[in-house]
This record gives sequence, C-alpha cells and structure tokens, in this order.
Amino acid sequence: LNAVLPSLSDDSVIVTLQNGLGNAERLAQFSGRPVLQGVTLIPSTLVAPGHVRSHGAHISWVGPLDPDNEGQQLAAQELVRMLNLSGLETQYEAEVRTRVWHKACFNVAMNAICALGDAPPGLVYDTPALMSQAHALADEAISVAHAEGALVDAEALHNMIDFAAREHRFHQPSMLQDIRAGRETEIDSLNGYIVEAALRHSLSVPRNELVYGLILARQSANSFWTQAPNS
Repeated sequence: LNAVLPSLSDDSVIVTLQNGLGNAERLAQFSGRPVLQGVTLIPSTLVAPGHVRSHGAHISWVGPLDPDNEGQQLAAQELVRMLNLSGLETQYEAEVRTRVWHKACFNVAMNAICALGDAPPGLVYDTPALMSQAHALADEAISVAHAEGALVDAEALHNMIDFAAREHRFHQPSMLQDIRAGRETEIDSLNGYIVEAALRHSLSVPRNELVYGLILARQSANSFWTQAPNS
C-alpha cells in the first residue's frame, strides 16, 4: 500500500474483498481514504501462476465501511453496478459487515483444520471428530461476532459448514495452499483475530487459541528445523 498511496487522488476509494477481519478498518486508518468492504464466495483453486480454476456458484456483496456515509454508499452502489455489468454477480448491502463476519466465521471453522490435517473439506466431512471441532470453532467465533455487534446467523453458518464440506470435497482452502507452499497464512486475520477480540470481551475461545498457536508453529516449523544441531 505504501507504493500505491502516492498514485491515489484525494477522491480515490479503496475496495477490499479480503478474507478475514479488521482489514477494512486498517486500510481506512492507514490511507485516510474512503474504504468499501465486501465478501466474495467464489470457490477456486490456484492451479498455476495466472491460472485459477473455479468450481461452484459465485456471488459477492459490497457495501460501505461506514454505513452512514452517503459518499461511501454511492461509491459502493456504482461498484456493484460495474461488477454486474462485467458478469460478476454482486449485491449491494449497506450493513455488509455482518456478511464479512459470516464468511470469516466459516473460514475460522474450516481453514485451519484443513491446513493442519492436510485435508480437503471432504476428508474433514468424513471424519466426525474433525467436523465436531469445526462446528465448535464456529460457535466460539459466533459468540465473538455477536459481542462485536455483527449479527451472524448461527443456524445458517452451521448449515454452510456442512454444505461446503459435503459438496466441495476436493476444494483446497487458501490456508491449506499456503501451508503446502511454505507461505505465511491469513491466520492472524481469522482465528487470531477471534482470540484478540475475545480478550476485549472477556470471552473464552480455547479451541481458537489452540488452532491459532498450531498454525503459527506450523508456519515456523521449516525454518526452525534448520537451526537444529547436526546429529
């Protein structure tokens, strides 16, 4: 973003459709520009650089970071119009923050489990012990979402977890792809954010604390082992 800021005009608007939580707020604070946020549901897998394979239906939602800001409302509505004209189904939603939280809670439930188990959703679905943990992770995240004022629908979220695990059996979540490629993951914006927000509200989220720590360790494992003394 440091490289982009000098190219932005005073009336530039920044749009983020990133997974995770807290991205839009950080962008607004850092850039001083209006920010639109949203969420996209396009199941896809990176096959090779410049080659992405999508499978399943797709839809996105976009809205203002500040739902009371008329300028952001108009900018979001214009962006939605442009995306639909391009063939990308998109809906405007003034209170899009709840959508962002809903997807984040889903990713909190599934992504780390898939990454830690090197398991696509179908294998998680076939392993009852893992599915029960996915739903428990979601319940912790939902409690934090409600404390943060995001009215995530618990029943809809649990149904989404079951559907995705059952129907997208060989999908590779981004966190699984990152772990396999030796890249840092988005864990800080998912389970890590849940842990941080839970502290603010004095909520207990032990499962999220565990998977957060495990993913951090997994990210560092390869470099850590290079420091081992020769046997």
